[in-house]
Amino acid sequence: MNDYSDKYWHIQMHLPEGKDGTEIDPTEMLSLPQPVIGTGEWENRQCDYFKSLPIGTILMVRRGGQMIALCKITSEAYTDDELEKRFLHINYRNVAVLGYISDEDQPTNKHLFSQGTLNSCAPWSDQWRYIDKLIRKLHDSNLDN
Repeated sequence: MNDYSDKYWHIQMHLPEGKDGTEIDPTEMLSLPQPVIGTGEWENRQCDYFKSLPIGTILMVRRGGQMIALCKITSEAYTDDELEKRFLHINYRNVAVLGYISDEDQPTNKHLFSQGTLNSCAPWSDQWRYIDKLIRKLHDSNLDN
């Protein structure tokens, strides 16, 4: 186990209006001068978790079975009318993009991560081990630079 966390999270942001709604490209949110993650507003534990995760929390941004980037939360939750017009989410958090996930680092099991907008990964899970391995790889490659 590394020094980062005993729990990681994963988030999907490409369907801000739900399964039958508009689809957006989450990489655009991560490519802003200040990268952000986002979610809607509804009475659900996933929305509550999004707003209350501590600054410094590590999460995997994904689109279904495709892993996009590892990020670290750097702000409290907030709303922003301009971001909402562009990305259709209501709640946002600033993030630092730790690294984008290459094709070679994609999981071989495309069903490794569960359905849903935002979920946690405990240390005994395959999801946690996958994220932890990527964090160690990013950390080691940064030491080489």
